[in-house]
Amino acid sequence: AVHGASSDAQGLEGVVSDQKPMAEVVALPVPGSRAERVEALRSLLSAWWEPPEDLIDTLPKAGMQLRYLSHVWVSRAFSEIDPEWTWAPMSYDDAGQPVLERDSQGQPVGMWITLTICGTTIPGYGSVDPGKRDAIKELIGDALRNAGMRRGVAGSLWTKEKPSKKAAR
Repeated sequence: AVHGASSDAQGLEGVVSDQKPMAEVVALPVPGSRAERVEALRSLLSAWWEPPEDLIDTLPKAGMQLRYLSHVWVSRAFSEIDPEWTWAPMSYDDAGQPVLERDSQGQPVGMWITLTICGTTIPGYGSVDPGKRDAIKELIGDALRNAGMRRGVAGSLWTKEKPSKKAAR
């Protein structure tokens, strides 16, 4: 394949190269200073402690309506602050699969994860009722919500305090 002709200082006009053009070298961003990471985490807390009412879902639980923020909105909150946030299962079994807590019937009911956002890594735990159809997906979403709460995402939905009380700072 001809990628173009070139001419160099030694008079090699018209030499055709079969080499592919070199990839552009892009410098990867380095993690910000501790102060920048702390400020980003504070802005996450400030912006998402009380999520917009129209983003809050409900589901029946223990005779009441449990209010929660879907994992998609939790992910959005993370991405707004740190587009490179990641999560991973906290541990893997010998076959390389995530370690899941299982009930006596072998159904998945829990999973620990680590969430890394703004250069900090914290644990999160997801749980699901035994026998749920998309148990793994629900475990991941619940674990992200749990870890997100530890960074202030939808924290107001986790507290039993009245909304008029100020969150501790």
